Amino acid sequence: MLKKKQRLTIYLFSLAIYFLFTLYNFLASSDWLFDSTLSMALITAVFMISRWIKLDKFEFMMINLALIIHNLGTFDFYEWHWWIIQYDHVVHFAASAVSAYIIFDFLARKLHIKEKQRRKHTVIDENKAIFITLAISIVVLLGTAIELIEFAGFTYLREGGGILFPGSGDSVKIGDPTYQYIDTMSDIITNVLGSISGVLYYYFTQYKRKPWLKY
Repeated sequence: MLKKKQRLTIYLFSLAIYFLFTLYNFLASSDWLFDSTLSMALITAVFMISRWIKLDKFEFMMINLALIIHNLGTFDFYEWHWWIIQYDHVVHFAASAVSAYIIFDFLARKLHIKEKQRRKHTVIDENKAIFITLAISIVVLLGTAIELIEFAGFTYLREGGGILFPGSGDSVKIGDPTYQYIDTMSDIITNVLGSISGVLYYYFTQYKRKPWLKY
């Protein structure tokens, strides 16, 4: 778990980064102004609940990394693609993996019963498949909500950049409902793959190594 000084240092440093993104977007009259401003709000919210969810240094830094990867769209990173892999897929995979890792860690910490019953098997050990599925489902649900926001932008807003406006990374042919549907499905599939990776990485590298399994 992060100490107060570490938590504040990481928060202020990351906030400064998003502020620079915001300042640049404001001066450039960029559509990415909303995204960078939202990132400042999100990292502030994470900072405020970090003690409650027992966020550690690695998790806090990974959240920032995912947000920074997205905000690099300010500099047209979403134009990049290789074969069938687009930069948008990289962002979705990274964000889903980080989210799943943190959510499963949260479930493990909050639902663990070693303090009440000092025994090896816990509620998560006995129902690990259910909790792994739950963590993945939560991430996919959040990802679907983002897709709905993007679809609203596709339907009602002009072409542009960032999460609100349809643009690079959203579809091969912007404005074509068929390609928009294909893009949405590929994003959802990427979210699933990312969340599975995040959950499994946490389970095998962190959960099974926790001291509570020794009881």
